[in-house]
Amino acid sequence: MSWQEELRDAKFRGKPFFVEEHELSGGRRKQVTEYPLRDDPATEDLGRKAHRFSFQAFVIGPDYMAARDALLEALDEAGPGELIHPYFGSRTVDILEWSVRESTRKGGMATFTISCVQAGKTVLPSRTVNTAVGVQTASASLTEVTAAGFVETWDVSGPEWVRLEALDAVDSALDAISGAMDMTSMPFDMANSALADITSLKADGLSLLNFPDLLADRLCALVDDLFDLVSFDTSGLSLFSSLFSFSSSTRAASSPLSTVGAKVAANGSALTRLIRNTALASAATAFASTTAASTASTSTGSSTGFETFDDALAVREELVQAIDASSSEASDPEYAALTDLRVAVVQDFASRESLPRLTSYQPAETLPAVVVAYDIYGDAAQADQIVTRNKVRHPGAIPGGSVLEVLGG
Repeated sequence: MSWQEELRDAKFRGKPFFVEEHELSGGRRKQVTEYPLRDDPATEDLGRKAHRFSFQAFVIGPDYMAARDALLEALDEAGPGELIHPYFGSRTVDILEWSVRESTRKGGMATFTISCVQAGKTVLPSRTVNTAVGVQTASASLTEVTAAGFVETWDVSGPEWVRLEALDAVDSALDAISGAMDMTSMPFDMANSALADITSLKADGLSLLNFPDLLADRLCALVDDLFDLVSFDTSGLSLFSSLFSFSSSTRAASSPLSTVGAKVAANGSALTRLIRNTALASAATAFASTTAASTASTSTGSSTGFETFDDALAVREELVQAIDASSSEASDPEYAALTDLRVAVVQDFASRESLPRLTSYQPAETLPAVVVAYDIYGDAAQADQIVTRNKVRHPGAIPGGSVLEVLGG
């Protein structure tokens, strides 16, 4: 048998040639570290080396030049191509280098030496937008703009009753914060600390009237701490609705006919916006940092978070409505900051898309909750969440025909 009869058919990018033999090289990439005064090195496996193919390709025949030129064009083409290998089948490879040799002693033939490497997929870096940071940035901007507006507007000069009205307004703000705190279930020691801060600010209120920057800082800190101390979960924002709708009413606010009356009204309006906007900024930050109920927990160890997409949607809608309401009474800089916050909250809501949706289930007959849970989920342990969500009076007998809210996909 002649050597030509031992050749095997092969192709690259559909261009035919012949192969007699080949070489394949590979291995593992190893990082070898040698330490002083230690005989044994340390090795770290960095993955498999790329498989390299080396072979001679022959184009033979009376019209070999056309086949040679076609193969040359295929080898020079950019990017990976399909190699039909006589020993390894179809492989996608990148050409590293090639050479071609022709001889008058071996007419009618061109010999290529080709080296290629198995092509891999290009893994591009992925980008994930941290929408929570966007909310935090917008919240900080809103708080800063509102506090600056408060400092610029606040003025207690003039008759004594201007200071008394301002002090009453501050007390009403502290009462609203205290009332919101009373609605929460924060731990006893945290509640005592918060009450101590409120009592301290009430005691310092008269002396702080002439320092609006300090007054704003302490009021904002109280509101912000309130959201940090409580578990922000499926109870939503209803606990804090009094802060979102807070209004520092003054006797002069309804008819500020005089310069002094206008000053009192302006102070009340600035304080109203300070409390509302700070509460909105703090709530938005809390919303952005709240994840699924199964993965989030507070420092006290209690579970917190959204169990369902519907829970998150309800909170988002309540927050957006509160932002819209505050925007109607905002100054121009505050309006712009509120708009940015609204956009950031809506964008951040997209990160809740993976949460399960609520759906309905209607048992055909009266069954225990554990049986209903097994029928729905194949897991009787889910009975507690069905009972809790639907406020079932008797877990041992859920009436047939009753419509239950259950977690879907």
